[in-house]
Amino acid sequence: MINTLPYRLGVGLVIINDQSKIFTGRRLDSTKAWQMPQGGIDNNEIPLEAAYREMFEETGIEKCKVSLLKQSKIWYRYDLPKEIQGKFWGGRD
Repeated sequence: MINTLPYRLGVGLVIINDQSKIFTGRRLDSTKAWQMPQGGIDNNEIPLEAAYREMFEETGIEKCKVSLLKQSKIWYRYDLPKEIQGKFWGGRD
């Protein structure tokens, strides 16, 4: 059933500090999962604005504290590996 769900439009961020260290955060709902900020794009939301919103919601970092280095020219999609589908985040992809 989970494999029949539609793909959701979303954004993902790589936050790099001035020492070239990449931000990853431990999920609050799982002590085993680490990830970079990401999330869905709301209706009528521009992808870049969704990225800034997700960054603030998930890290507290404000838009005025960062500068955009690069943006993907193509859209990516992914599936969770079968061994973790249904085990994390309420079974959502």
